[in-house]
Amino acid sequence: MLHLKRILAATLVCSAAVMAFGSAGLSAEAKDLQDERAKQAIGAYEDMPMFQHHKSSRPVKQLQSMDLESIHNREVVIKLKAGADVSAEKWGLEQASRDSGMQSDRYIVARVPEDSDFDKTVRAIADDGQVEQAEPNYERQLHGPSVSDESDEPWYTGKINLDGAHQKTKGSADTVIAVLDSGVNADHPALKGRILDGYNFIGDNKDTSDDLGHGTAVSSLIAAASSEEAMTGMDLNAGILPVKVTGPTGTVTTDHIVDGIYYAIEHDADIMNMSYGAGLYSELEKDAIADAYDAGITLVAAAGNEASSLPSFPASYPGVLNVSATGKDDTLTSFSSYGNTIDMAAPGKAIKAADPEGGYHEVDGTSFSAPLVSGLAGLVKAEHPDWTNNEMAWALEDGAFAVDNVEWNDERGYGRMDADRTLERDELPDWRDNAPSQKGEAEPITAFQKEQNAINYPMDVDWYRFEVEDDGLVTIDVTIPTDTLDLVVALDDPDGKRRFYDDGENGEDESFSFQAEKGTYHLSVYDDNQHWSASDYTIKAKSTQFSDVKHYQEPIAQLVEQDIIRGYPNGEFKPKHNITRLQAVHMILKEMAIDPENYDAPNPGFKDIDQDSATYASMKTAADLGILTGKDNGTADPYGKLTRGQMAAIMVSAYDLKGSADVEFADIASDHWAHDVISKLVANDIAKGYEDQTFRPNETISREHFAIMLNAVVPGT
Repeated sequence: MLHLKRILAATLVCSAAVMAFGSAGLSAEAKDLQDERAKQAIGAYEDMPMFQHHKSSRPVKQLQSMDLESIHNREVVIKLKAGADVSAEKWGLEQASRDSGMQSDRYIVARVPEDSDFDKTVRAIADDGQVEQAEPNYERQLHGPSVSDESDEPWYTGKINLDGAHQKTKGSADTVIAVLDSGVNADHPALKGRILDGYNFIGDNKDTSDDLGHGTAVSSLIAAASSEEAMTGMDLNAGILPVKVTGPTGTVTTDHIVDGIYYAIEHDADIMNMSYGAGLYSELEKDAIADAYDAGITLVAAAGNEASSLPSFPASYPGVLNVSATGKDDTLTSFSSYGNTIDMAAPGKAIKAADPEGGYHEVDGTSFSAPLVSGLAGLVKAEHPDWTNNEMAWALEDGAFAVDNVEWNDERGYGRMDADRTLERDELPDWRDNAPSQKGEAEPITAFQKEQNAINYPMDVDWYRFEVEDDGLVTIDVTIPTDTLDLVVALDDPDGKRRFYDDGENGEDESFSFQAEKGTYHLSVYDDNQHWSASDYTIKAKSTQFSDVKHYQEPIAQLVEQDIIRGYPNGEFKPKHNITRLQAVHMILKEMAIDPENYDAPNPGFKDIDQDSATYASMKTAADLGILTGKDNGTADPYGKLTRGQMAAIMVSAYDLKGSADVEFADIASDHWAHDVISKLVANDIAKGYEDQTFRPNETISREHFAIMLNAVVPGT
């Protein structure tokens, strides 16, 4: 497992750097493997659409200007393409002012001079053919703390049912929880013997002592097991891996974050706590997060203390559990951020935690909500070491207490954490009927048939495939029954090009059309915020180009697009097949948006229809609307084939057509029962008859001719 994680860690690769970076943070073996990863450019997450398209990042990126106050010392972080051989001097950059933690020659961290335009310089670097990414070295802040000297008994342990959880498990020494923070006081009585050897990316050394206090408080909430019983953490046996990414200022920069994440991957972390953030989206940080997710790490981050609905990062990246803060009454605290990316909540007000001097104090902030969840994740891992990070996240969210008795909301996500309730999830649901989560195993779907499925757990992706036999228009409809979900559809064409369709918000359906060429298409459906729901969604692919339609393609396509007429599951339209009286009624009622099941019509007395059948509801509705009448013998003959003359009568009645035409047909005398209705069709340019001046009223009408007539009479087609 270690070997695999080292391979997955190896995106930090390549050639020249403007600084001589330290090498103690990552092993020589891992660095040797980095070149191989760069050559392959492959990782499991790279085929997961949510890592390529994340809506919560878009408003941030659109609004995010290069505000120098949020950028460390005018620095830029440059990720070179594999094999690139270039130095920072090419762009006139200066030596960075301090040692950087970046552990790979593939990265350059350098300073943009004062006399250069920072924005233009970064954009020029990003456009360089040897550069994969270039972005400012953003600064993030630890989310807290607000500190008081009070040290009453912790109130939150009862609220989250910690005693009940500890009766089930106190954790395992095999669990490693990485804390990316300000370090830790390893000699604190509550943490003694629980701190593993970590790394200091600020000083580029092994000294992970805490010169701020934040990391010690966070670590104590995860793992404190004090003999004094002044407080207790969540997991009483897990090891804390301290990854020092900030010093006494509480400022965390992109380069140290990226290195810290890869250090956690390299050192086999099971869980990673990140109690820092800002509304600054970083592709470099997101890629590192994706590799950590791919390595199987359960990722937990604080939502932020901005009391804002805007996304904060890293909490809002895909694959990260985003934790908001609640108080004693389970309401959201006044400082906690909220929004569409929130996954769950945990106590975050007046939280008793260890201080770096060896005592205890109370702290406020989402910084201290996140580690409670990280510690609970440790308990789940101890009980279920074989569970994936997705399964772990599902248990944490499903085990939360739904304060408002709703599946999800934007303040507490799936609810406030409940440790005992979470550990009662001792078995996973049976997800075997779920759509495949891998593209190579995509479930085949056929035109016009609805597929029903569910997004069952965080990061769930449902894959489908369908064949297009001939060029034409394809429409995809996704119906969403719950406000929990904001579904996105990713479409992979036969050449592997991926497009994303995401017009709706939470609870809004998605529908789009595209011109398809012959070949195999793949669809993936997922939630934009990696949420899940017990409610099923439906997906339907509608092809308006059928393999057996050679004529009248446009009118057929228009009716199919409006879901008035359908093809068959094998992708054919069968244009020469006849229309029955019932089929004609169904299609006209559908065009009129009339649901016969909800239409109160009197009993027409049809002798040949069971009154409990769906057929009866449709036929009695049509009779009440005057669309058709029964036969002289009192039957409706719903499955009888419709003639062209009967179709004319139905059209005239259904759409109240007026007028008369001068054209006379050789086979329709003036006293023929269908003479007037056919004249009205001709007057309204709905029918013209045949070239031999006949109308053939007694011939059965085909599906393609019905499509022509209905297309002509339906408004707006």
